[in-house]
Amino acid sequence: MSDEGNTPGQKASPWLKRGLILSLALNLLLAGLLAGAFARSHMLMMRPGGTGFGPLGMALSREDRRALRDRFAGNGQDWKAFRAAGERDFADLATIIAADPFDRSAAAAILDRQAGALAQRMAAARGLLLDRIAAMAPAERTAFADRLRAALRARD
Repeated sequence: MSDEGNTPGQKASPWLKRGLILSLALNLLLAGLLAGAFARSHMLMMRPGGTGFGPLGMALSREDRRALRDRFAGNGQDWKAFRAAGERDFADLATIIAADPFDRSAAAAILDRQAGALAQRMAAARGLLLDRIAAMAPAERTAFADRLRAALRARD
């Protein structure tokens, strides 16, 4: 039998095989880069401003967002531990959901614990945001309010 596309008794050139492999690798690399860029842009859209404050986060300047992140991190807030605890809770919740019979009170306890932790973090973030706004000069607050209005219009 001969290779498809070749005349009988003729083998494909090693350079042709290498070229096809290289082309495939480059196409896969390009596809991966495009998929990664799409996923990243989608995640950024899901987290307006990266602060969790929705339109308020979108209205903050880059400098304000950076300052809030730094203050939040310096305020003893450990996002990695918070995230890890949440992941453990979700794993435990999945086990509870799959169990028969379903233990409603155990599931409620996990959801209540998550809600409490989130409320504490949001209260800390809310205080830092209010501190940042209070420290703005009147012109900065006006510009912030204008960006907030624009962010609200963009959501419609």
